[in-house]
Amino acid sequence: MVGAVIRDSSSSPVNRFLANRERCFMPRLLSQVTDAVRIADLNSLNSRGGGGGEARPEIMANIDIDGILKELPNDGRVPKTKIVCTLGPASRSVPMLEKLLRAGMNVARFNFSHGTHEYHQETINNLRIAMQNTQILCAVMLDTKVENQEGVVNFDEILKETDSFMVARGDLGMEIPVEKIFLAQKMMIYKCNLLGKPVVTATQMLESMIKSPRPTRAEATDVANAVLDGTDCVMLSGESAAGAYPELAVKIMARICVEAESSLDYEAIFKEMIRSTPLPMSPLESLASSAVQTANKAKAQLIVVLTRGGTTAKLVAKYRPRVPILSVVVPVLTTDSFDWSVSDESPARQSLIYRGLIPLLAEGSAKATDSESTEVILHAALKSAVERQLCKPGDSVVALHRIGVASVIKICIVK
Repeated sequence: MVGAVIRDSSSSPVNRFLANRERCFMPRLLSQVTDAVRIADLNSLNSRGGGGGEARPEIMANIDIDGILKELPNDGRVPKTKIVCTLGPASRSVPMLEKLLRAGMNVARFNFSHGTHEYHQETINNLRIAMQNTQILCAVMLDTKVENQEGVVNFDEILKETDSFMVARGDLGMEIPVEKIFLAQKMMIYKCNLLGKPVVTATQMLESMIKSPRPTRAEATDVANAVLDGTDCVMLSGESAAGAYPELAVKIMARICVEAESSLDYEAIFKEMIRSTPLPMSPLESLASSAVQTANKAKAQLIVVLTRGGTTAKLVAKYRPRVPILSVVVPVLTTDSFDWSVSDESPARQSLIYRGLIPLLAEGSAKATDSESTEVILHAALKSAVERQLCKPGDSVVALHRIGVASVIKICIVK
Protein backbone atom coordinates (compact mmCIF):
# COMPACT_ATOMS: atom_id res chain seq x y z
CA MET A 1 0.00 0.00 0.00
CA VAL A 2 1.46 3.31 -1.07
CA GLY A 3 1.09 6.10 1.46
CA ALA A 4 2.98 8.57 3.59
CA VAL A 5 2.52 9.19 7.29
CA ILE A 6 1.69 12.81 8.10
CA ARG A 7 3.45 14.36 11.07
CA ASP A 8 3.46 18.15 11.18
CA SER A 9 4.10 20.44 14.12
CA SER A 10 2.83 23.53 12.31
CA SER A 11 0.60 25.88 14.28
CA SER A 12 -2.21 25.67 11.70
CA PRO A 13 -5.39 24.13 13.20
CA VAL A 14 -5.65 21.75 10.24
CA ASN A 15 -2.04 20.62 10.55
CA ARG A 16 -2.30 20.30 14.34
CA PHE A 17 -5.37 18.13 13.93
CA LEU A 18 -3.66 15.87 11.40
CA ALA A 19 -0.45 15.75 13.42
CA ASN A 20 -2.29 14.28 16.40
CA ARG A 21 -3.02 11.16 14.39
CA GLU A 22 -0.84 8.80 12.45
CA ARG A 23 -2.68 8.75 9.16
CA CYS A 24 -1.96 7.52 5.68
CA PHE A 25 -2.35 10.40 3.25
CA MET A 26 -4.58 8.73 0.70
CA PRO A 27 -7.44 9.90 -1.51
CA ARG A 28 -10.63 10.88 0.33
CA LEU A 29 -9.08 10.87 3.80
CA LEU A 30 -9.11 14.63 4.22
CA SER A 31 -12.87 14.59 3.83
CA GLN A 32 -12.97 12.55 7.04
CA VAL A 33 -11.64 15.45 9.11
CA THR A 34 -13.59 18.39 7.76
CA ASP A 35 -16.26 18.15 10.45
CA ALA A 36 -13.54 18.76 13.06
CA VAL A 37 -12.32 21.87 11.26
CA ARG A 38 -15.16 24.34 10.83
CA ILE A 39 -15.37 25.19 7.16
CA ALA A 40 -17.38 28.35 7.91
CA ASP A 41 -14.24 30.38 8.55
CA LEU A 42 -12.21 29.42 5.51
CA ASN A 43 -10.05 32.54 5.70
CA SER A 44 -8.54 31.83 9.09
CA LEU A 45 -9.58 28.26 9.96
CA ASN A 46 -9.86 29.41 13.59
CA SER A 47 -12.18 26.66 14.69
CA ARG A 48 -13.01 24.05 17.26
CA GLY A 49 -9.40 23.29 17.98
CA GLY A 50 -6.97 20.74 16.75
CA GLY A 51 -8.21 17.73 18.63
CA GLY A 52 -11.96 17.78 18.12
CA GLY A 53 -13.75 14.72 16.81
CA GLU A 54 -12.35 11.29 16.20
CA ALA A 55 -11.22 10.79 12.61
CA ARG A 56 -11.48 7.32 11.14
CA PRO A 57 -8.41 6.51 9.03
CA GLU A 58 -9.99 3.94 6.68
CA ILE A 59 -8.07 3.52 3.46
CA MET A 60 -10.49 4.21 0.63
CA ALA A 61 -8.22 3.16 -2.26
CA ASN A 62 -6.20 0.09 -3.15
CA ILE A 63 -3.01 1.16 -4.91
CA ASP A 64 0.11 -0.91 -5.52
CA ILE A 65 2.96 -0.81 -8.02
CA ASP A 66 1.43 -3.57 -10.15
CA GLY A 67 -1.79 -1.60 -10.40
CA ILE A 68 0.15 1.47 -11.54
CA LEU A 69 2.06 -0.36 -14.26
CA LYS A 70 -0.76 -2.62 -15.47
CA GLU A 71 -3.08 -1.35 -18.18
CA LEU A 72 -6.77 -2.05 -17.87
CA PRO A 73 -8.20 -4.29 -20.60
CA ASN A 74 -9.83 -2.37 -23.41
CA ASP A 75 -13.19 -4.09 -22.99
CA GLY A 76 -15.43 -1.09 -23.50
CA ARG A 77 -16.21 -0.65 -19.83
CA VAL A 78 -18.50 2.22 -18.96
CA PRO A 79 -17.49 4.39 -15.99
CA LYS A 80 -19.75 4.53 -12.94
CA THR A 81 -18.96 8.23 -12.60
CA LYS A 82 -21.24 10.23 -14.89
CA ILE A 83 -20.00 12.78 -17.43
CA VAL A 84 -21.75 16.14 -17.70
CA CYS A 85 -21.23 18.19 -20.87
CA THR A 86 -22.04 21.87 -21.10
CA LEU A 87 -23.59 22.41 -24.52
CA GLY A 88 -22.60 25.33 -26.70
CA PRO A 89 -21.71 26.28 -30.28
CA ALA A 90 -19.20 23.42 -30.64
CA SER A 91 -21.58 20.72 -29.45
CA ARG A 92 -25.22 21.69 -30.11
CA SER A 93 -25.63 20.18 -33.59
CA VAL A 94 -27.41 16.84 -33.93
CA PRO A 95 -24.37 14.98 -35.42
CA MET A 96 -22.06 16.19 -32.64
CA LEU A 97 -24.63 15.41 -29.94
CA GLU A 98 -24.88 11.87 -31.32
CA LYS A 99 -21.08 11.54 -31.10
CA LEU A 100 -21.07 12.82 -27.50
CA LEU A 101 -23.81 10.38 -26.49
CA ARG A 102 -21.89 7.45 -27.98
CA ALA A 103 -18.65 8.68 -26.37
CA GLY A 104 -20.21 8.62 -22.90
CA MET A 105 -22.12 11.85 -22.21
CA ASN A 106 -24.76 11.17 -19.54
CA VAL A 107 -26.01 14.65 -18.73
CA ALA A 108 -26.40 17.74 -20.91
CA ARG A 109 -25.96 21.01 -19.04
CA PHE A 110 -27.42 24.28 -20.27
CA ASN A 111 -25.89 27.59 -19.21
CA PHE A 112 -28.79 30.05 -19.29
CA SER A 113 -26.49 32.98 -18.51
CA HIS A 114 -25.53 32.84 -22.21
CA GLY A 115 -27.87 32.71 -25.19
CA THR A 116 -31.57 33.33 -25.63
CA HIS A 117 -34.38 31.03 -24.56
CA GLU A 118 -35.06 30.30 -28.25
CA TYR A 119 -31.40 29.31 -28.71
CA HIS A 120 -31.56 26.86 -25.79
CA GLN A 121 -34.92 25.46 -26.93
CA GLU A 122 -33.40 24.67 -30.32
CA THR A 123 -30.49 22.91 -28.60
CA ILE A 124 -32.91 20.88 -26.47
CA ASN A 125 -34.81 19.88 -29.61
CA ASN A 126 -31.53 18.79 -31.23
CA LEU A 127 -30.71 16.72 -28.14
CA ARG A 128 -34.08 14.97 -28.34
CA ILE A 129 -33.44 14.11 -31.99
CA ALA A 130 -29.96 12.79 -31.13
CA MET A 131 -31.37 10.64 -28.31
CA GLN A 132 -34.00 9.25 -30.67
CA ASN A 133 -31.41 8.47 -33.35
CA THR A 134 -28.98 6.77 -30.96
CA GLN A 135 -31.54 5.29 -28.53
CA ILE A 136 -29.36 6.59 -25.68
CA LEU A 137 -30.98 8.41 -22.76
CA CYS A 138 -29.51 11.70 -21.60
CA ALA A 139 -30.54 13.90 -18.68
CA VAL A 140 -30.89 17.67 -18.88
CA MET A 141 -29.46 19.57 -15.92
CA LEU A 142 -30.14 22.92 -14.29
CA ASP A 143 -28.16 22.84 -11.06
CA THR A 144 -27.66 24.32 -7.59
CA LYS A 145 -24.14 25.52 -6.81
CA VAL A 146 -22.26 27.38 -4.10
CA GLU A 147 -20.33 30.34 -5.53
CA ASN A 148 -19.19 32.28 -2.46
CA GLN A 149 -18.17 31.99 1.18
CA GLU A 150 -21.73 32.66 2.37
CA GLY A 151 -22.83 29.57 0.48
CA VAL A 152 -20.12 27.51 2.18
CA VAL A 153 -21.18 28.79 5.60
CA ASN A 154 -24.81 27.82 4.89
CA PHE A 155 -23.94 24.63 3.01
CA ASP A 156 -25.89 22.27 5.27
CA GLU A 157 -29.09 24.31 4.89
CA ILE A 158 -28.66 24.53 1.11
CA LEU A 159 -28.03 20.79 0.87
CA LYS A 160 -31.28 20.01 2.69
CA GLU A 161 -33.30 21.89 0.06
CA THR A 162 -31.63 20.74 -3.14
CA ASP A 163 -31.92 17.48 -5.10
CA SER A 164 -28.36 17.66 -6.41
CA PHE A 165 -25.32 19.86 -5.99
CA MET A 166 -22.44 21.31 -7.99
CA VAL A 167 -18.98 22.11 -6.64
CA ALA A 168 -18.27 25.15 -8.83
CA ARG A 169 -14.60 25.60 -8.03
CA GLY A 170 -14.04 28.51 -10.40
CA ASP A 171 -16.69 30.71 -8.79
CA LEU A 172 -15.75 29.48 -5.32
CA GLY A 173 -12.11 30.36 -5.91
CA MET A 174 -13.04 34.01 -6.32
CA GLU A 175 -14.41 34.15 -2.77
CA ILE A 176 -12.17 31.94 -0.65
CA PRO A 177 -8.36 31.55 -0.58
CA VAL A 178 -7.11 29.30 -3.35
CA GLU A 179 -5.30 27.03 -0.87
CA LYS A 180 -8.62 26.26 0.87
CA ILE A 181 -10.56 25.19 -2.24
CA PHE A 182 -9.52 21.53 -1.98
CA LEU A 183 -10.85 21.37 1.60
CA ALA A 184 -14.17 22.94 0.60
CA GLN A 185 -14.47 20.51 -2.32
CA LYS A 186 -13.83 17.44 -0.17
CA MET A 187 -16.19 18.63 2.56
CA MET A 188 -19.04 19.27 0.13
CA ILE A 189 -18.61 15.98 -1.72
CA TYR A 190 -18.41 14.03 1.54
CA LYS A 191 -21.59 15.58 2.97
CA CYS A 192 -23.47 15.01 -0.29
CA ASN A 193 -22.38 11.36 -0.19
CA LEU A 194 -23.69 10.93 3.35
CA LEU A 195 -27.13 12.21 2.33
CA GLY A 196 -27.17 10.25 -0.91
CA LYS A 197 -27.50 13.41 -3.00
CA PRO A 198 -25.66 13.49 -6.33
CA VAL A 199 -22.75 15.92 -6.54
CA VAL A 200 -21.06 17.32 -9.65
CA THR A 201 -17.42 18.47 -9.61
CA ALA A 202 -16.87 21.21 -12.17
CA THR A 203 -14.58 23.89 -13.57
CA GLN A 204 -11.38 23.52 -15.60
CA MET A 205 -11.21 19.74 -15.30
CA LEU A 206 -9.73 19.29 -18.79
CA GLU A 207 -9.35 22.98 -19.61
CA SER A 208 -6.36 22.56 -21.92
CA MET A 209 -8.45 20.37 -24.23
CA ILE A 210 -10.29 23.46 -25.44
CA LYS A 211 -7.32 23.80 -27.80
CA SER A 212 -5.20 20.67 -27.28
CA PRO A 213 -6.08 17.03 -28.12
CA ARG A 214 -4.48 15.90 -24.83
CA PRO A 215 -5.06 17.07 -21.25
CA THR A 216 -2.21 18.04 -18.96
CA ARG A 217 -1.05 15.50 -16.37
CA ALA A 218 -2.37 17.76 -13.62
CA GLU A 219 -5.84 17.84 -15.21
CA ALA A 220 -5.94 14.05 -15.54
CA THR A 221 -4.99 13.76 -11.87
CA ASP A 222 -7.64 16.31 -10.92
CA VAL A 223 -10.38 14.26 -12.58
CA ALA A 224 -9.16 11.04 -10.95
CA ASN A 225 -8.97 12.64 -7.50
CA ALA A 226 -12.54 13.93 -7.82
CA VAL A 227 -13.63 10.34 -8.49
CA LEU A 228 -11.67 9.13 -5.45
CA ASP A 229 -13.26 11.90 -3.35
CA GLY A 230 -16.67 10.42 -4.16
CA THR A 231 -18.14 12.72 -6.80
CA ASP A 232 -21.10 11.39 -8.78
CA CYS A 233 -20.32 13.42 -11.90
CA VAL A 234 -17.41 15.22 -13.47
CA MET A 235 -18.22 18.12 -15.76
CA LEU A 236 -16.84 19.55 -18.96
CA SER A 237 -17.48 23.27 -19.51
CA GLY A 238 -15.62 25.13 -22.25
CA GLU A 239 -14.11 21.82 -23.38
CA SER A 240 -17.47 20.64 -24.72
CA ALA A 241 -19.25 23.97 -25.23
CA ALA A 242 -16.66 25.75 -27.36
CA GLY A 243 -13.60 23.50 -27.55
CA ALA A 244 -11.94 22.02 -30.62
CA TYR A 245 -12.17 18.41 -29.35
CA PRO A 246 -15.49 17.88 -27.50
CA GLU A 247 -15.88 14.20 -28.42
CA LEU A 248 -12.26 13.37 -27.55
CA ALA A 249 -12.59 15.19 -24.22
CA VAL A 250 -15.54 12.97 -23.26
CA LYS A 251 -13.68 9.80 -24.25
CA ILE A 252 -10.55 10.73 -22.28
CA MET A 253 -12.59 11.72 -19.23
CA ALA A 254 -14.39 8.36 -19.36
CA ARG A 255 -11.06 6.48 -19.48
CA ILE A 256 -9.71 8.40 -16.49
CA CYS A 257 -12.87 7.67 -14.50
CA VAL A 258 -12.70 3.92 -15.24
CA GLU A 259 -9.07 3.80 -14.08
CA ALA A 260 -9.78 5.75 -10.89
CA GLU A 261 -12.82 3.62 -10.04
CA SER A 262 -10.76 0.44 -10.36
CA SER A 263 -8.55 1.57 -7.45
CA LEU A 264 -11.35 2.26 -4.95
CA ASP A 265 -11.80 0.04 -1.89
CA TYR A 266 -15.56 -0.41 -2.14
CA GLU A 267 -15.88 -2.48 1.03
CA ALA A 268 -14.22 0.28 3.08
CA ILE A 269 -16.50 2.88 1.51
CA PHE A 270 -19.56 0.74 2.27
CA LYS A 271 -18.54 0.33 5.91
CA GLU A 272 -18.01 4.09 6.23
CA MET A 273 -21.45 4.80 4.77
CA ILE A 274 -23.08 2.32 7.17
CA ARG A 275 -21.20 3.84 10.12
CA SER A 276 -22.24 7.37 9.16
CA THR A 277 -25.92 6.66 8.51
CA PRO A 278 -28.12 7.43 11.53
CA LEU A 279 -30.21 4.64 13.02
CA PRO A 280 -32.87 3.51 12.67
CA MET A 281 -32.73 3.39 8.89
CA SER A 282 -35.93 3.67 6.90
CA PRO A 283 -37.17 0.27 5.63
CA LEU A 284 -36.31 1.26 2.05
CA GLU A 285 -32.76 2.35 2.91
CA SER A 286 -32.23 -0.80 4.96
CA LEU A 287 -33.19 -2.88 1.91
CA ALA A 288 -30.91 -0.84 -0.35
CA SER A 289 -27.88 -1.24 1.93
CA SER A 290 -28.63 -4.95 2.33
CA ALA A 291 -28.69 -5.39 -1.45
CA VAL A 292 -25.22 -3.85 -1.71
CA GLN A 293 -23.92 -6.01 1.14
CA THR A 294 -25.36 -9.11 -0.54
CA ALA A 295 -23.68 -8.17 -3.83
CA ASN A 296 -20.34 -7.73 -2.04
CA LYS A 297 -20.58 -11.10 -0.28
CA ALA A 298 -21.84 -13.00 -3.33
CA LYS A 299 -19.29 -11.36 -5.65
CA ALA A 300 -22.18 -10.46 -7.93
CA GLN A 301 -21.46 -8.72 -11.21
CA LEU A 302 -24.59 -6.56 -11.27
CA ILE A 303 -27.42 -5.25 -9.10
CA VAL A 304 -30.84 -5.04 -10.77
CA VAL A 305 -33.49 -2.83 -9.16
CA LEU A 306 -37.08 -2.78 -10.39
CA THR A 307 -38.54 0.59 -9.48
CA ARG A 308 -41.38 2.94 -10.36
CA GLY A 309 -40.05 6.34 -9.28
CA GLY A 310 -36.35 5.50 -8.95
CA THR A 311 -36.04 6.10 -5.19
CA THR A 312 -34.90 2.57 -4.34
CA ALA A 313 -32.21 2.54 -7.03
CA LYS A 314 -30.89 5.92 -5.86
CA LEU A 315 -30.57 4.60 -2.30
CA VAL A 316 -28.63 1.60 -3.60
CA ALA A 317 -26.27 4.01 -5.39
CA LYS A 318 -25.69 5.86 -2.11
CA TYR A 319 -23.84 2.80 -0.74
CA ARG A 320 -21.42 2.76 -3.67
CA PRO A 321 -21.41 -0.89 -4.78
CA ARG A 322 -18.39 -2.04 -6.77
CA VAL A 323 -20.70 -3.24 -9.57
CA PRO A 324 -23.09 -1.30 -11.83
CA ILE A 325 -26.73 -0.83 -10.83
CA LEU A 326 -29.29 -1.51 -13.56
CA SER A 327 -32.27 0.63 -12.60
CA VAL A 328 -35.28 -0.81 -14.41
CA VAL A 329 -37.94 1.89 -14.34
CA VAL A 330 -41.41 0.37 -14.73
CA PRO A 331 -43.82 3.13 -15.81
CA VAL A 332 -47.15 3.10 -14.01
CA LEU A 333 -50.16 2.33 -16.21
CA THR A 334 -53.34 3.94 -14.87
CA THR A 335 -56.92 4.38 -16.00
CA ASP A 336 -59.92 6.41 -14.88
CA SER A 337 -62.35 4.38 -17.05
CA PHE A 338 -62.08 6.94 -19.84
CA ASP A 339 -58.37 7.43 -20.48
CA TRP A 340 -55.35 5.18 -20.16
CA SER A 341 -52.05 6.86 -19.35
CA VAL A 342 -48.50 5.75 -18.62
CA SER A 343 -45.94 7.64 -16.55
CA ASP A 344 -43.14 9.17 -18.61
CA GLU A 345 -39.43 8.38 -18.68
CA SER A 346 -38.43 11.19 -16.29
CA PRO A 347 -37.38 8.83 -13.43
CA ALA A 348 -35.06 7.01 -15.84
CA ARG A 349 -33.45 10.22 -17.10
CA GLN A 350 -33.12 11.68 -13.60
CA SER A 351 -31.16 8.65 -12.42
CA LEU A 352 -28.42 9.42 -14.96
CA ILE A 353 -26.84 11.89 -12.53
CA TYR A 354 -26.30 9.20 -9.85
CA ARG A 355 -22.99 7.38 -9.78
CA GLY A 356 -23.23 3.78 -10.93
CA LEU A 357 -26.89 3.90 -12.05
CA ILE A 358 -27.72 2.67 -15.55
CA PRO A 359 -31.40 3.32 -16.36
CA LEU A 360 -33.51 0.93 -18.39
CA LEU A 361 -37.09 1.82 -19.29
CA ALA A 362 -39.53 -1.11 -19.19
CA GLU A 363 -42.95 -1.20 -20.81
CA GLY A 364 -45.85 0.24 -18.82
CA SER A 365 -47.65 -2.23 -16.57
CA ALA A 366 -50.65 -2.00 -14.30
CA LYS A 367 -49.41 -5.05 -12.35
CA ALA A 368 -45.69 -4.43 -12.07
CA THR A 369 -45.57 -5.89 -8.55
CA ASP A 370 -47.27 -9.18 -9.42
CA SER A 371 -45.04 -12.24 -9.37
CA GLU A 372 -45.60 -13.20 -13.01
CA SER A 373 -45.06 -9.74 -14.50
CA THR A 374 -42.05 -9.14 -12.23
CA GLU A 375 -40.32 -12.28 -13.49
CA VAL A 376 -41.00 -11.26 -17.09
CA ILE A 377 -39.50 -7.80 -16.53
CA LEU A 378 -36.51 -9.24 -14.62
CA HIS A 379 -35.83 -11.76 -17.40
CA ALA A 380 -35.91 -8.97 -19.99
CA ALA A 381 -33.62 -6.83 -17.81
CA LEU A 382 -31.02 -9.61 -17.52
CA LYS A 383 -31.17 -10.18 -21.28
CA SER A 384 -30.55 -6.48 -21.85
CA ALA A 385 -27.68 -6.54 -19.32
CA VAL A 386 -25.97 -9.36 -21.23
CA GLU A 387 -26.39 -7.44 -24.50
CA ARG A 388 -24.82 -4.36 -22.86
CA GLN A 389 -21.94 -6.53 -21.56
CA LEU A 390 -22.80 -5.67 -17.95
CA CYS A 391 -22.77 -9.40 -17.14
CA LYS A 392 -22.45 -12.73 -18.90
CA PRO A 393 -24.05 -16.19 -18.60
CA GLY A 394 -23.05 -17.86 -15.35
CA ASP A 395 -22.60 -14.60 -13.42
CA SER A 396 -24.39 -13.91 -10.15
CA VAL A 397 -26.77 -10.94 -10.12
CA VAL A 398 -28.55 -9.43 -7.10
CA ALA A 399 -32.15 -8.40 -7.82
CA LEU A 400 -34.22 -6.07 -5.63
CA HIS A 401 -37.94 -5.73 -6.34
CA ARG A 402 -41.42 -5.92 -4.87
CA ILE A 403 -43.99 -8.71 -5.03
CA GLY A 404 -47.30 -7.42 -3.74
CA VAL A 405 -46.55 -5.62 -0.48
CA ALA A 406 -43.30 -7.50 0.16
CA SER A 407 -39.82 -6.42 -0.91
CA VAL A 408 -37.48 -9.15 -2.13
CA ILE A 409 -33.70 -9.40 -2.43
CA LYS A 410 -32.55 -12.46 -4.34
CA ILE A 411 -29.49 -13.79 -6.14
CA CYS A 412 -30.02 -14.86 -9.75
CA ILE A 413 -27.68 -16.76 -12.05
CA VAL A 414 -27.59 -15.33 -15.55
CA LYS A 415 -28.57 -17.92 -18.15
